[in-house]
Amino acid sequence: MARSPPSSRGPSRARPTSCSPDPSRTRKNQPTTGAVLDFTRPVALSLLALLHFVDDEDGAYELLHRLVEQLPSGSYLVLSQVTGDFDPAGAAKARAMYQARGLTLRPRSVEEFTRFFEGLELVEPGISLTADWHPELGEVIPVAGDAPIPGYAGVARKP
Repeated sequence: MARSPPSSRGPSRARPTSCSPDPSRTRKNQPTTGAVLDFTRPVALSLLALLHFVDDEDGAYELLHRLVEQLPSGSYLVLSQVTGDFDPAGAAKARAMYQARGLTLRPRSVEEFTRFFEGLELVEPGISLTADWHPELGEVIPVAGDAPIPGYAGVARKP
């Protein structure tokens, strides 16, 4: 979803646009993206809960690199990712369940997730558990048990 700049004359306008998950299709060959977004100014690329569906062998890091390299300076990258760091056996079971159905699930460690942000300037608090990334900005939702919600989040600025 792309939004026009805020205006004091009324609500912002939003126009949905599609994006291909095919890494070979970049904004240069997706004319609708350039018609909606002004790539001469910073934009935000938000890939929340998406990259864990792209395996390393399918080019997850290369896909993200191609997308980020086309963003203008001052743009932001927003990511979240499921992890098996706190329950490796549960993550392996979930991955096997997805694979049995012909689907991809690629939990990543904090080190693997951090790699997505190479060359970018992390915004405070940096890489953290998803539930801990500025919790004051959302509503606290109680969950069962004491284990952390198995996911990481991060926001970074392109210099």
